[in-house]
Amino acid sequence: PVTGLHANFSLLCELNEAVGKEVVLELVDGSVFTGIFACASDQMDVGLYNACNVFAESDED
Repeated sequence: PVTGLHANFSLLCELNEAVGKEVVLELVDGSVFTGIFACASDQMDVGLYNACNVFAESDED
C-alpha cells in the first residue's frame, strides 16, 4: 500500500511545483524559516537550500 506523502497525489504534485522556488515554512512550534524548497520525504521532512530563520518583529514600541 502507498503511505505518507505519496498517498496524497494532489499534495505531491503541488510540492513538485514548489521545487526551486522560495518558500516560507512555519513549523509546529511556531518557528518560521525561509529558503529555496529542495525536497520532502514521504513523512513530510522538508529540505531547504539557504534556509534562514525568520524572527518575528516585536510588538513593543
